Amino acid sequence: EESAPPDSASRPESQENEPAPESGINWLLAPSVLADDIQPMSSYSPFSCFAYAPVNRIEQGGQCGLIDYDGNIVLDIQYAHIDECLCGIITADRYELDENYQITGEHGGHGGSLYDFVWDVATDSLFAEQYAPDFIFPVRAAEVSENPETMYGYDVDYMDVYGFAENEKTLVIPFQFDRALGFWCDRAAVRKDGKWGYIDTKGNLIIPFEYDAVHNSVLKSGSEHDLYTQEIYDFTGDYVAVKKQGQYGLLDVNGGIVIPFEYEAIRPVYNGMAWIKDKGQWGVADIGA
Repeated sequence: EESAPPDSASRPESQENEPAPESGINWLLAPSVLADDIQPMSSYSPFSCFAYAPVNRIEQGGQCGLIDYDGNIVLDIQYAHIDECLCGIITADRYELDENYQITGEHGGHGGSLYDFVWDVATDSLFAEQYAPDFIFPVRAAEVSENPETMYGYDVDYMDVYGFAENEKTLVIPFQFDRALGFWCDRAAVRKDGKWGYIDTKGNLIIPFEYDAVHNSVLKSGSEHDLYTQEIYDFTGDYVAVKKQGQYGLLDVNGGIVIPFEYEAIRPVYNGMAWIKDKGQWGVADIGA
């Protein structure tokens, strides 16, 4: 049965009368929210711009809702799944949400789509059915062969190696990574031997391969199922939240430590704010512009 958000915003379960933890963090919302997880919502596809939304997915007891940076629940915690479709729409189970996070109707779904840019090693160029953006982008090596019975008319045999291209014909950073994400703030997340680091647009390693994956991301979207992969966060606002040896910290674009590795979770910065979990409770920190 379809359900709509409450008429007025409310707060999730919290621990009352707990003092804010001793730290150098400037808390906009002191840690008080009890949740199994809080994750940012984004509107992203390989063919468009990346941006986080002003709400986050909150999970409690196996159910999901949406929470804003003031700690208000803007969509009741009663859904099995809340996701970003590759078309940019946020969905709650099978329902679409509008720009005010109100349910507008059922989401029709899509046919399958390729998440990665595919570099055809036979032609040494971008897969013919894809179009290059106007910035440096990650590409995954593959052998491509014609097959009229498939959706695209091709079979794509992926290789587990990534590089970066600047157009349909030119590789600018050679194949060397076992996973690569796009550039944001002139930094791209790349993985080698199971650990993540960050490079600049020249391919120089700026932040070493020391960090662990922190969230699931769609690798391939299809009408029947989605395939997911474990990834790290992108830079936002010149900062990135990373995980090392089970603890989270916040780095700047040069790898300098902005928040030390002593927190249970830190989420990406949005408009100078970030959700942080400390001593089992979530709060919102002022990171600055």
